[in-house]
Amino acid sequence: MSAGPRTPMESHEMSTPATAMDDAPVLVERLGHTLLVTLNRPHALNAVNAELSAAAGGVFRLPEQLPRKIAMEMILTGDPIDAARALQLGLVNQVVAAADVVDAALALSERITVNAPLAVQASKRVALGIRDGRVSAEVTRWQHNGQEIRRLLATGDAKEGTRAFGEKRRPQWQAR
Repeated sequence: MSAGPRTPMESHEMSTPATAMDDAPVLVERLGHTLLVTLNRPHALNAVNAELSAAAGGVFRLPEQLPRKIAMEMILTGDPIDAARALQLGLVNQVVAAADVVDAALALSERITVNAPLAVQASKRVALGIRDGRVSAEVTRWQHNGQEIRRLLATGDAKEGTRAFGEKRRPQWQAR
């Protein structure tokens, strides 16, 4: 039974494992279900700083991966964490120097690819609850996320956040 049309952000679930190299400050928003190798740069779930809500699943996935109070602090403040803290919290598998990131990602990929591919894919689907290309436990969360994003985008604060970002200044929030 179909749960309805997919949004671009929820259609990314796959059963094939992926290894990512990430040097961007928005790692936490994109973390999803990917095995990660990261560089030593700060990472944040910082959409609240621009009068937006994180739209790629980080807001509802982070509290499942971290102690609730730490997740809520990261979500509500948008404060970055460095790679060492991300490793300590278990958000990333390893932290490597920039010069070693490609080799580390390839080494992790090679360790996965020596295993039986269908068994690896089935294991990932079962471990993450993926059915028909979706994490069934997240369907209503994606719908709620979409409703909140649409509501936020219709506000004056969303327009102010976008304008302030473009003008490289601090937004003047009005809570409207």
